[in-house]
Amino acid sequence: MIDGKFEIVAISAPACRLLGFPDEESAVGQSVRSGVIPLVDFTSPPVPLPDGDLEKIPLRLAYTSGRLARGLLRVQTATEVHTIDAVSTPLFEGDQPVGSLTFFSRI
Repeated sequence: MIDGKFEIVAISAPACRLLGFPDEESAVGQSVRSGVIPLVDFTSPPVPLPDGDLEKIPLRLAYTSGRLARGLLRVQTATEVHTIDAVSTPLFEGDQPVGSLTFFSRI
């Protein structure tokens, strides 16, 4: 789960493993914008995802659009590059989006 500032406010242990975090405590409070999640593009060899493309990933798009968002992400951990299916839903306070909740599935 991320908030409107693109910071991780909650994360499960399986999501930590998928995204390359050692544990939940090391992830909470981190900004996805800072590159803390090593997102890469789909080229070979993979290149870090440009900042402009971060606005298009499902967890951010669900927040900014106020609608469901789905897409594929590539993550480069210390040992491998893997593809993740991400399905995100916006979280609202009243009628204003305040964050998003994302479900990940490794492909």
